[in-house]
Amino acid sequence: MRYLILFTLIVIISSLNAQTIDSVAIKQVDSLILVSRDLTAKKDFDQALAVNAAAEKIALEKIGPESAAYGSCSFNRGRVNYFKGDKPEAEKWYLKAKVIREKTLGREHPDYANTPNNLAIIYKDMGNYEQAETYYLQSKEIREKTLGREHPDYAGSLCNLANLYLDLGNYEKAEAYYLQSKEIREKTLGREHPDYASSLNNLANLYLDLGKSEKAEAYFLESKEILEKAQGREHPDYARSLNNLANLYLDLGNYEKAEAYYLESKEIREKTLGREHPDYAHSLNNLAILYVDLGNYEKAEAYYLESKEIREKTIGREHLDYANSLNNLANLYLDLGNYEKAEAFNLESKEIREKILGREHPEYAQSLNNLASLYKNLGNYEKAEAYYLESKEIREKILGREHLGYAQSLNNLASLYKNLGNYEKAEAYYLESKEIWEKTLGREHPYYALSLNNLSSLYETQSRCTESPPLLAEALTLSRTRIAGSISFLSERELAKYAATKQGSSKINAYLLNRPVEQADMLPELSYDQSLFTKGFLMQAAARLQQLTSSSPQATAINNDLKGYHRRIAQQLSLPIAQRKGVEELKEKANVLEKELSRTVAGYSEAMKQVKWQDVQLHLKQTDAAIEFISFKNDFPKTTDSFMYAALILKSGDKQPQFIPLFEEKSLDSLLNTKSDRKSDYANSLYTLADRGAIAIEAPKKSLYDLIWKPLEKELTGIKTVYYAPSGLLHRINLDAIPISDTETLADMYQLVAVNSTRQLVIPDQVKVVNNEAVLYGGILYEQDSILEVKKLYLPLVHGAP
Repeated sequence: MRYLILFTLIVIISSLNAQTIDSVAIKQVDSLILVSRDLTAKKDFDQALAVNAAAEKIALEKIGPESAAYGSCSFNRGRVNYFKGDKPEAEKWYLKAKVIREKTLGREHPDYANTPNNLAIIYKDMGNYEQAETYYLQSKEIREKTLGREHPDYAGSLCNLANLYLDLGNYEKAEAYYLQSKEIREKTLGREHPDYASSLNNLANLYLDLGKSEKAEAYFLESKEILEKAQGREHPDYARSLNNLANLYLDLGNYEKAEAYYLESKEIREKTLGREHPDYAHSLNNLAILYVDLGNYEKAEAYYLESKEIREKTIGREHLDYANSLNNLANLYLDLGNYEKAEAFNLESKEIREKILGREHPEYAQSLNNLASLYKNLGNYEKAEAYYLESKEIREKILGREHLGYAQSLNNLASLYKNLGNYEKAEAYYLESKEIWEKTLGREHPYYALSLNNLSSLYETQSRCTESPPLLAEALTLSRTRIAGSISFLSERELAKYAATKQGSSKINAYLLNRPVEQADMLPELSYDQSLFTKGFLMQAAARLQQLTSSSPQATAINNDLKGYHRRIAQQLSLPIAQRKGVEELKEKANVLEKELSRTVAGYSEAMKQVKWQDVQLHLKQTDAAIEFISFKNDFPKTTDSFMYAALILKSGDKQPQFIPLFEEKSLDSLLNTKSDRKSDYANSLYTLADRGAIAIEAPKKSLYDLIWKPLEKELTGIKTVYYAPSGLLHRINLDAIPISDTETLADMYQLVAVNSTRQLVIPDQVKVVNNEAVLYGGILYEQDSILEVKKLYLPLVHGAP
């Protein structure tokens, strides 16, 4: 008995010693894991993994491979690799941690719940939404059972599920989970807690995606106020809230507010984090994007360069974020025509991506594509072809023949072969890319319209005159429909940008300029309708709609909801068909609200009406004529810097408008810039006939009459009233004062009625007769060519809250 007691005491003492050893080891492991997490937060991933390895060694040697401590080491190793960007490695260690924790802690332990939660995050990032949902729900159920429905971790699970449903386009579920999480945090933490502010921020992002910018703004602002009160104006979270507001205002086209918030966020990050922190570099990058949009390329360049230098110093020259900085600068220099710098940055970016990602990655393929576009601009077609072909082969292999990136490669190769005169290859590639875009994106996507425009240009180059106009007509109709649907939520600046770059009719008019009159076909009709849309509807109707829908609180509320639906429709239509959710339902809801506005707001239907040239013609008498003056870049059949002016004349009995070429812009510009000491001498010089006594060897000086009106006279026989819409420099000319003889001016022969657009004959909007007085407007250029080449389809989104 004595020996048994002695043996028992020895076992107990040994057990106590073992427990003491285990306790010390567990504390050592926990301490090392905390250090590793701190290093991870500082993005020192290699050191974080080294410290975690030391913790693993202690756990394995002193506690055991199936201990909770080793499970924590495995979990932390997965976490470090996730933040490092190595998701496959992170997945491997999270799965290992899950097995250990399930065995040691059980499936109803809070630490076990963290493992499926983090696995769900990885699967969501990898696009495996089904598995992500499964793990998120499992984690939520465990937390609900073990911690209760009012615990912060349970609220966190709800947030994670909401984020997932937001990505899936299930806005109803996302909103429900976000609201439930917000209510829990409000109840348990209060309305002044940073986590409650985080809930408001999440809801703001949801409403931004839903197109409800007013709600988004309200939540963003409330979140900002809470963070300002709870943490002060010099906290990184407050800076992030400012950054989010700036992103909102940038999307809304409110560049003044966006700039102010970006700058304030940058200053806070500079003060609290320093000028060498990734978030500070991110602020610089966002400001650069803003200044590119504003056309302030000097500021954009400075911020891009500073952001690049910080990333080079903090993360090194072999990091993808540094490669993205190079890529942004290359694109800027390409747009500025600085091809030498663009080439250098593109090559360096390509080498980094090749080293990190390999030669069979989409981003490497995009680098090749960007270089090819550069060499095409430089006229080095051999290099361009080689890079385009290599990019196409990579995309075909890793993405497949029905992917947007592969279609991009085909389109760009087609453009190159068109330049080389290999029209057979160009047509084949254009047709194949068009089929892919139609199948994957549908006819409502801008890329489908782009393919129609490109084919039209090719057929014009080949003088296949009957094949080109129908394609051009379809492209313009689709584009006008898309923009008309966006008019409610685009800012005036965005509409002006759209009018100048996306919806121009330069190609139509350049084709007309180079076609014989008998081959004009339907092009004059297309040009007139396009002018009615850009000069009449796009700018004038937008302002009128804003005025009408602000007429009452009810109209404002309906219009705000309509804006939201139109934003969501536009967002969905920008996605591939397979990824779209509820487009038809959204269109139906938008249609109901539009009918409601038409019923309750006088003038709304008229403001939204799309006017065609035939509608204008119906409002013309036998002695009336309507003239749409147009200015456009003459870039067909070759690209030039020449801007031309023409007139589209419409009379009551015409089968279609008549296209009349007028003059090159520099001819009128030289007249307008004639120097004179006295204003009267300038006016006399400008509004006189050409000098008939010019010396024979000198080219006769053309007058305003010669440039503007003489080419039109043949088509104006018997006309008494002329409604005209100026363009470009013609806004600076008083047509009434132009002399047609030594004793007569145009005002003596015609009643001239100046309008912003001849659309006003159908939808009146302060049409007034302007006789014998000059009316000055800004020299707005509405017609610009559309981009015929896709260069940046896969460039990373580089703005947004970090």
